[in-house]
Amino acid sequence: MAYVSYSQRGKKKLWAYTIRQGNKSLEYQSGFKTKKEAKLIAEKILHKINTGSVIRQNMSLPELYQEWLDLKILPSNKSQQTKDKYIMRKNIIKRLFGSKPISKIKASEYQKIMNDYGQTVSRNHLGRLNSNIRSCIKMDIADKIFIEDFTYSVELFSNKKGQDSSDKYLHTVEDYKIVMDYLVQKWDYSAKSLTAKPLPLYREAIAPLTKINFTITTTTKEAGILMEELGQRAQAFYKEYKTFFLSDFPENKIQPNLQYPIYLGAGSGAWTKTLFQQADGILQKRYSRMKTKMVGKGVLKLTKAPRKSVKTTQATRKLIMNDESFYEMGKANFIIKEISR
Repeated sequence: MAYVSYSQRGKKKLWAYTIRQGNKSLEYQSGFKTKKEAKLIAEKILHKINTGSVIRQNMSLPELYQEWLDLKILPSNKSQQTKDKYIMRKNIIKRLFGSKPISKIKASEYQKIMNDYGQTVSRNHLGRLNSNIRSCIKMDIADKIFIEDFTYSVELFSNKKGQDSSDKYLHTVEDYKIVMDYLVQKWDYSAKSLTAKPLPLYREAIAPLTKINFTITTTTKEAGILMEELGQRAQAFYKEYKTFFLSDFPENKIQPNLQYPIYLGAGSGAWTKTLFQQADGILQKRYSRMKTKMVGKGVLKLTKAPRKSVKTTQATRKLIMNDESFYEMGKANFIIKEISR
């Protein structure tokens, strides 16, 4: 029977766990800020070790991938952003391989699936997905589950060119000037003091009154219904978000909605990127461990832009409602038009 022990060491007094069976160390992980965090991970792994592997020959590839995530990725010290990418790949694996047992997947079938998927993604993306799947299979084989390593001889082909490395850098003064046109300074507006604090941070942003057209193609009935309801869902989210957060701030710092509201990146704030009713309390606790604390529900993210107006079918509307040229960072509006082909 395996057992777990915990220890605290180093200048930062971080916690670690060690799972042993007799004199043999089976698992070790360090870097936890609290003993509770270490126990949450260690006890889950200990249970799997003592109850026997849940990996079985007739499980699907998405199921095997989830076991690999639970054992190798989620307990690791990788950043949450990196872990989210691993989790996202599970959805791709589920779409490509479905519920077919791993023991039934042949090398030729796997090659064909990779070939087809390679028509739509870059070589780098395809390689990362294949690498993750191969790691799952190696864990399976190491667990004495006798299946064919269908990833062994696969060749990866992609018709979609990835970003050239030279495109990631600025080469001329002209390049720099173009980038500066899309960077804006970030300001934190406090609901408590009703003042705006400029930050030494710049974020990429689309200029106000910029129009962007793009097409979303739906192939299922469910997706079609979702697109039909997207505007109403956006309005419902905004109504709750305004009651929950924006109502603490002056109305003249809030952008009026011309159509359906949406918040893009550009530092628009944590509450626009999450299910805020569930995250309330969790986010504050997370920020309490950082140098920058969250007071209450935090600050409103603002930037500055020229004071312009926009013509609508009803009247001419002001983009900015205050004298300081502030507007909400990341705030945008959208409309949806159905196109029949």
